Amino acid sequence: MSDKEKQFKFNYSIDTADWGSGCEMDREKCEQALSEWFDNLSLKTKIAIYFSQKLSDEEIGIDTMNECPWIKMLWDAEIRIKERYASYSLGVNGHNLSLWIESITHD
Repeated sequence: MSDKEKQFKFNYSIDTADWGSGCEMDREKCEQALSEWFDNLSLKTKIAIYFSQKLSDEEIGIDTMNECPWIKMLWDAEIRIKERYASYSLGVNGHNLSLWIESITHD
């Protein structure tokens, strides 16, 4: 990570609601893996994901979930991680795993 990248701090949350009892270890693995995936992205990619999340369908006139490559990249990572650590969770309701960038700060 370059000095320039170290100046930026991405404040994000990971939604892991509705996992239910008995799934705590899998939920933690998924959350950790998603956090590591995001933390290892380039500064440019993190910023692109941040602004993609901030744009709404009304503002840009596209379906960001299906047409935005940055949102798709994040969605694909979330699915890959669930497939690896909790494949059973893909076929049932709940078992949320989604990353949302709340803000970016700069030192």
